[in-house]
Amino acid sequence: MGWWCVKVTLQWPLSLAVSPIDNCLHIVDNGVVVKLTADGLLIVVAGRLLHCPPPRRHAGPDPPRGGAPALGALLRAPQHVSFAPDGRLYVVESAEGAAAARVWVVSTDGLIGAYIGGSDDDLQAPPGE
Repeated sequence: MGWWCVKVTLQWPLSLAVSPIDNCLHIVDNGVVVKLTADGLLIVVAGRLLHCPPPRRHAGPDPPRGGAPALGALLRAPQHVSFAPDGRLYVVESAEGAAAARVWVVSTDGLIGAYIGGSDDDLQAPPGE
């Protein structure tokens, strides 16, 4: 799902990075990472707004480490994004609302996992739990 940029207002943009894969701009804003496409579409690629319900989990066993969908993952305080040359997206979170700062990595196929300082379980639990 995406929105045309003429209809979107960013709330609190903190960081941006350009993907080496498709040259699209990625922006950290209001607890999510959004992608601005060349044709002006803004798409959430990682995270979810706190007032939005989590996506339904699949009926099978939990995905392996690094196998949770990035879209809908609970990012508590994303502050910065950066790309690896192969297109992996790194999302840095501050320690706000968590025991420590951490880094998540999003694969090119849209899966997110703990890279440093967190666990994949942290992506599902609401703040304070």
